[in-house]
Amino acid sequence: MPTQKQDRDPSLLDEARQNISLFVLAQAAMRERRLGFSWRASAQAPSSYGALLEEFRAAELSGLALRVSSLHNDPVIYDTPAVNLAFRYWHDTSHVLHGLSFDLEDELDLADHHLEALRAEGFGPDTVEHQLLYADTFGQAYFQLCTGQFVANQVRFDTNCVLFGIDEALNQELDALRTAG
Repeated sequence: MPTQKQDRDPSLLDEARQNISLFVLAQAAMRERRLGFSWRASAQAPSSYGALLEEFRAAELSGLALRVSSLHNDPVIYDTPAVNLAFRYWHDTSHVLHGLSFDLEDELDLADHHLEALRAEGFGPDTVEHQLLYADTFGQAYFQLCTGQFVANQVRFDTNCVLFGIDEALNQELDALRTAG
């Protein structure tokens, strides 16, 4: 059941994280059945759209698993890093199926596709699940645009997006980077 946001109550995040993890696993399983190939974690996963297209086509022909990036995989908003890998599979295969590159405009378009799938399952914009996926897709794309980096702590960033908004989450993450560096 979708978790309704109520006055920035952090206790709702755990339930929402469980729900969104189940949603992502279901999306990845449906995609795997549709495509006929799975995924595996790799530090050498395709890092460009062209390389992803090549690997996707090879996986289609061979049935071998598509490599998804094992980098920056903990901490994540999902129950486990394994669910994050399932999200990456769903996300990467969505790039190919929707003909969307890795540039910012296409990443934002793809984020909207993910949110549309979430809404179709009953998780509307007022749910914490929707806000978490929004933070994990749109929010992290915004962070990367502003900093040229991936979010180091996805749990902290996505939680702060839900509780305080993307701009405040960005500022807090930048402060954490300055403190660490």
